[in-house]
Amino acid sequence: MRVLLDSHAFLWWDHAPARLSARARSAIRAIGNEVFASVASLWELQIKRVRGKLHLARPLAQMLRIHEERNAFRLLSVTPAHLWALENLKATRGDPFDLMLLAQATAERLALVSRDAALRGHGVEIIW
Repeated sequence: MRVLLDSHAFLWWDHAPARLSARARSAIRAIGNEVFASVASLWELQIKRVRGKLHLARPLAQMLRIHEERNAFRLLSVTPAHLWALENLKATRGDPFDLMLLAQATAERLALVSRDAALRGHGVEIIW
C-alpha cells in the first residue's frame, strides 16, 4: 500500500503517535508500505511555525530527515500533474493544502492518512 500523510498525521507520528488511530499507525509502520510526506504539508506546517501558531521541538527539515532515515518516508513534491488533478476534485472550496493532498493522492493513487472528515467523499481512500 502507498500512503500519504496529512499534516497532522506527520506531526503526530513524530511526537505523539498515540494520537493516531490504530489503523493509521498500522498503515504507517507496515513493512512493504510506501509512506509519503508532501511538500504541501511541510509548506503548511512551516507557515504555521513562522506565524507562531505551531511550536516544534526541532526544525521541520530535521524532522523529515529523521523519518526518511528511520522510517523510509519519501518526500512527495508538487508536480504539474497534481495541479491538473485539482480540476477533477468535487471540492471547490476548503483549505488549499487539503485540496492539494487530495489531488496528490488522486494523481499518485495513494491512500491518505487523515482524521479530517472533510476529506472524505472525494474518491480518495482515507485511513483513520
